[in-house]
Amino acid sequence: MKLDSAGLQVLTREECMRLPPSRPIGRIVFTDRALPAVQPVNFCLDEQDIVIRTAAGSEPAATTRRSVVAFEADDSGTGARSGWPVTVVGCARVAEATGRRLQQLT
Repeated sequence: MKLDSAGLQVLTREECMRLPPSRPIGRIVFTDRALPAVQPVNFCLDEQDIVIRTAAGSEPAATTRRSVVAFEADDSGTGARSGWPVTVVGCARVAEATGRRLQQLT
């Protein structure tokens, strides 16, 4: 088990890809008019891609095209001070949603 400087367990890439689908909502972090913005989103994983559904005129859709964004899903266990966050940073792009992707997001 690998620990970080705060003594927290560092998850493997495989664990990071396995955990987010267990949560119904994630957050996309993007830049809106030169300021950071965070929006809760429904999401699914499609192999290595994180797929979110946005309306054409929505804030994330308008500001994230070809932008660097972050995505986070987490499980915060408050009672035992346990849980996990998974944060991914990458470039956002518009993708055509397939029927399978749309079914996972509804």
